[in-house]
This record gives sequence, C-alpha cells and structure tokens, in this order.
Amino acid sequence: MSFLLLLRNKFKVVYTSVFFRIIVIVFLIHNVDFARRRIEGRYSHKGWQNKNYIDSIQPFEEITPYLRSIGIKKSDRVISLSDNSINISLYLMNQKGWTNYGISADSIIIKEKINLGAKYLLIYNKETYEERSIQPFIENKIGEFKNIDIYAL
Repeated sequence: MSFLLLLRNKFKVVYTSVFFRIIVIVFLIHNVDFARRRIEGRYSHKGWQNKNYIDSIQPFEEITPYLRSIGIKKSDRVISLSDNSINISLYLMNQKGWTNYGISADSIIIKEKINLGAKYLLIYNKETYEERSIQPFIENKIGEFKNIDIYAL
C-alpha cells in the first residue's frame, strides 16, 4: 500500500500508465490463482497433507454405527492405541476412553486403563502391532472396520 501511495503521489505518470495497470492486474490474477491452488491442495482429498487423515483417521467418522452393531455402547470406555493425539479418534467415534497419548503402548498403563473401565482396544496403524507390550491385549479380536481392528479387553 505504501508503494502504491508513493507512486500515486510522486510518480503520477507511472501510476496512471496503462502498462503499470496491466502489471498490477497480472500480479493480482497470479496471486488469486496461487491462493486457489494452495486451498485446493490443502483441503482436497488428493493433497499429500491429507493422506494420513484420509487413510487412518477418516474411518472414525463413520465407525459409530458399526461399534453399536457389535455391542459397544456409547458409555463403554475404549483405548485407541494408534492415536497419539489427545482425543481425535475418541471425538470422531463419540466414545469415552484413552488414546496412546500418555500411554505409549506401555502394558502397565494399559492394565491401569482396564482397571479404570477400558473394555475395548482399537488399533488402526499396523505399525502399532510391532510393540511387544501390546501382544497380550490383542488376542480377542471382535471386529474390523476398514483399517481399524477392534479387540475386547
């Protein structure tokens, strides 16, 4: 804005020229197109930024009816072990419980959560199975929804 005010006040010939206006219009068109491409990449399903969400997290938006169909009630507490956030997967599936945040796939902490009422374990990332400490908890598989495995504890 300061540059444009300077041009208008000190260099009126440049400011009113057709060439300058064409440059400004081309610059604005470029900026609008650049912003459109950024927004499209950020929010489209094709963007690399959303790949992990689409592959791993999005199924939690649709899992609630399936949970109810296999006997998991809204009041049942679950452990979403692959989720390192504070509560993203819990919020999306409308369940109370715990995520891997603070648990770190530690068997002692998982047992504590079971004592606090955790009845089910959900795993959506196959790398989570590499943790030796979770092996005793994945013996009773009761369901599978897209990429999410569900175990009774």
